[in-house]
Amino acid sequence: MVSLMNREWIPFVVLFLTAGVVVGYASSYEEISRLQSEISTMTTEFSDLNVVYEQLEDDYSSLNSTHNELKANCTLLQSEVLTLTTNYDNLNATYSTLLGNYRQLEDAYELLNGSYTSLNSSYSELQMHYEEATERIAELEQMVDVLLDREYYQSVKDDMENASETILVAMYSMIYDPGDLDDWANDLIRELVNAKDRGVNVTVIIENRTYFGYMNDNLEAYQYLSENNVTVQLDNEDDTDHMKLVIIDDNIVYVGSHNWSESGLYYNHETSVKIVSEDIAEIFTAYFETI
Repeated sequence: MVSLMNREWIPFVVLFLTAGVVVGYASSYEEISRLQSEISTMTTEFSDLNVVYEQLEDDYSSLNSTHNELKANCTLLQSEVLTLTTNYDNLNATYSTLLGNYRQLEDAYELLNGSYTSLNSSYSELQMHYEEATERIAELEQMVDVLLDREYYQSVKDDMENASETILVAMYSMIYDPGDLDDWANDLIRELVNAKDRGVNVTVIIENRTYFGYMNDNLEAYQYLSENNVTVQLDNEDDTDHMKLVIIDDNIVYVGSHNWSESGLYYNHETSVKIVSEDIAEIFTAYFETI
């Protein structure tokens, strides 16, 4: 019975299986179509992704090359930074040294500036003294006339001829020789008498006694002047009055080595100066009065 029933169901089973197969196939076909579509889509996407990948790989290679280049540049820059840092440290040390030197120079400058100010003040003062000295020298050049050898005779003779007030003479050697018509000493001695006769106050001091004895050669001049009422004295003290001094009108001074003798005025090498100055004349007059 069972066996018979099973045979009766076979067509149905076959039909059912066939229908199942058909249905399954249909389902599988749709699934396969769908999968094929997805595979096609994925293939397209894969191709696109592969293109992108290749592009990205190229970009990566380029970036990696750039990276390596930048890395090399970075290493170079680091080396340069180290060099610059070292140079900076050296420059900073040099700057510190120069700054110290500058401050020392600044201190030295202040010192020198102070010295310059002081020197400038001293220079101005010296300049003023120099100008005063220059003016004084110019005055002295006008005041002082150097007389060499025979120049003395004519100069002192002219000034005595022009004397109007006083003539003071202190002379170590005054030799009057009236028998010698060419003796210049005679002219000067006689001019003292002429001046006295004009009303000039004439005073003469002649050396007589020295450390070595008496100046007898001066006696003739002393006698001549005395006889003509000239105020004259012989210095008989045992020291020696060796000056050759003439003061005229409290303004003109003759002083030097010229004696009033023929040898002193004409033959010897002698030097004297003529000074025109009331102040100098006053000094010598005060000295004359102590003789």
